[in-house]
Amino acid sequence: MADLLGVNPWQIRKDFSYFDTNPKKIGRKVKNITIEDVSNLSTLKKRKISLAIIAVPWDKAQQAVDALVKAGIKGILNFSPCYIRVPKKVKVITHAGKLKS
Repeated sequence: MADLLGVNPWQIRKDFSYFDTNPKKIGRKVKNITIEDVSNLSTLKKRKISLAIIAVPWDKAQQAVDALVKAGIKGILNFSPCYIRVPKKVKVITHAGKLKS
């Protein structure tokens, strides 16, 4: 994935973060990683995280992507069932499935 998104795979570190808007999920752990509130997205650039994977409902995808781009994300793997719009500097791979445009 890193190659497809134009990121040097040798520079990838094992820094992962999970974000959600559901208060019941925030604070829980998944594989030893705490789910954070989406209000913390602004910390991604400082943490040098530049790739994101989204899997949100189609009607929330563009809003999620806009927030990720604002937070400094440079590559997105999109599992949401729709196409998303991003600036030219951001690379996107959209998983093929039933998509809404």
